[in-house]
Amino acid sequence: MLAWIFIVIAGSATVISILPNVGINTLIPLDQIRAAAGPGADQILPFARFMMEHVQSFFFLFFVVSSAVLIAAIGLFRRKNWARVAFVAILGLAIVWNIACLVVQQLMFSSVPTILPKEPADIHANFHRMISLVRVFTFVFAIGLSALLAWLIKRLLSRSVRAEFT
Repeated sequence: MLAWIFIVIAGSATVISILPNVGINTLIPLDQIRAAAGPGADQILPFARFMMEHVQSFFFLFFVVSSAVLIAAIGLFRRKNWARVAFVAILGLAIVWNIACLVVQQLMFSSVPTILPKEPADIHANFHRMISLVRVFTFVFAIGLSALLAWLIKRLLSRSVRAEFT
């Protein structure tokens, strides 16, 4: 079941990631977009600026990762031991990714007080409540997803599952 779930998810992600890669490399003039940022570029958060400067690499990396997960999921379905080991590594990286995203979220949201300094107090307060709610939700979701992934790793490393792959 795990293999089929990831074949569908990674297969869809791989197909979907082709279009942005083609678009970003052929249709979108990245030099002009970077030049358009102009003097306001210093006010962009360093992480966001890094993402803008390396957008092609990120889209390509997404394609490579989703393709690798698809290949590993197909191998898992075919009961290949290398795929089981690869899947454990992929799930471990997904846990690290979840934690890294929480850190990045905290960094991004830490700049919010400077975004709305001139707004009325009630709008400012409502905005901060919304951000707090988003922080709590994403924290709970990331921890829950990481726990699920850790459980899947534990199952893939269990003696009974290992026996199916040898």
